[in-house]
This record gives sequence, structure tokens and C-alpha cells, in this order.
Amino acid sequence: MDKEFMKEIKEYKYNLEEVRSGIDKFQIILYKKINLENMSNDIKSEFDDVYLDLVTLLRQMLPSYISPAYHFNKYMDDLYTDIFWDEIKFEMDEEISMALREAKFIANLQGVITSIKTALDRMVVIFSYYYPGFAWYTTFGHIADNKGKRFMGKVCELAPRDTLMKFILDEYNSWIKMAVEPRNIIIHYNDLQTGWHFDSDIPAEIPIHICNKSMDKKYESFSFSFITIHEYCDRWYNFFDKVLEHLLKMDIIYTESRL
Repeated sequence: MDKEFMKEIKEYKYNLEEVRSGIDKFQIILYKKINLENMSNDIKSEFDDVYLDLVTLLRQMLPSYISPAYHFNKYMDDLYTDIFWDEIKFEMDEEISMALREAKFIANLQGVITSIKTALDRMVVIFSYYYPGFAWYTTFGHIADNKGKRFMGKVCELAPRDTLMKFILDEYNSWIKMAVEPRNIIIHYNDLQTGWHFDSDIPAEIPIHICNKSMDKKYESFSFSFITIHEYCDRWYNFFDKVLEHLLKMDIIYTESRL
């Protein structure tokens, strides 16, 4: 097995402290909007409680925010063990069967996919502070038959005249749809399956993950590699960053705490 490839696999993993800092910076921006000195003297601006709401929401969603990277790291650890088993098995404390090795990395991969959708759902509530018509309890939703559902329904309505909504719609069509739809199949129908593709340049067999749904004579199938999943994680963090940067420059539409 190519030692450079063994090293490359490990380098795909995320530094979780760096990931965490991505949400911290927005909490700092919100704190700067609050006059903490005046608050200590019971002198508050009309928006201080609302900014504290947003700080609280960001703090509460931290587990969901880092979850895609966390599960990806676990996935890569288990994938590394499986791909390089012949090279590392003598260093292991116990034997791990081929079936268990594969089940473990698939379980963590499914965790990546489901956690991206969960993270998207968690951030929707923030929009309700900046846009009328976004319910506190709504989820991210999807687009089916050219019609948006839930949060995405409002996005489709506003996109022709709103820069941020246009960005979200473009991101949905570019990657969110592909990242989220396998989650629905995993949750409701089937676990992922794995095929293997031999890459002669490495040389090594590379897993290709397959998500299938066959129901009422309708067939859906998605396939992706660990590189694709890494790209989805990267794009989730870039998406969150761009959206929060834009929102925090907008005017808040509420003046009272909602928490």
C-alpha cells in the first residue's frame, strides 16, 4: 500500500477546535453589539435582549454545527482501519472482523449525512429574527416538483428579489439537495451499501457508497466517495459562514427576547 496515500487519508480529517471557532466568531460579533457596561447598570438598548437570544441560539447549536466534521473524523478513522487493515492489524489490540469494520465506517458516514440536515434545520430559527414569515419551529425543507417546502418554500418566493435567498437557492441546487436527499432514504428506508473501486494510481481499493430506494416502481440512487462527503462538510461550513455574515449585517425585526 502506498504510504503517501496512508498519510493523505489522515490529512482529510478536521481540526475540531478550528471548526468550533467558526461559530465563536459570530458570538463575538453579537457580544460587541451589546453594551455590556450599560446592561450591568440596567440600561439596555432595545435590541440587547435579542442579541443575547442569538448568542444563546448559536451556543446551543454548537453540537449540531460541529457534528458533520466530528462524524467525518470518526468515519475516516474507521475507513483507514478497514483500507489498511493488512498493514496495521498487528498493531491492534484485538481482531476486528471485515463485516464490523465496514459496518462501523458506514455507521459514521450515515452520521455525517444526517448531521448536515440537522445542522441546516438548527440554523433556520436565526432567520426568524431577520425576516418576517419564517416560523420559529420550521425546518429547512426541500424542493420537490419545482415547489419549495417549509423554509425552502420561503427561499424560493424571495430569491428573485433578495440576495441572500438567491445565494441559499443556488447552494441548494449546487450541493445541499445531493447532501440531504440520501439522509431521507437512510432515515426511512435503507442503510448505505459499499462498493469498491480499484484505483491503480495508489494502488488501493477505494469505497464508493451507494444509497438506494426502490418503492412503488420508483427508483432513486445516489453514490459518492469519501472525497465527496468531505466536500459536503466543507460546503456546510462555508455556507453557514456566508449566511451568518450576511444576516448579522441586517436589521433585526424584533425588539423583545423570544427565549
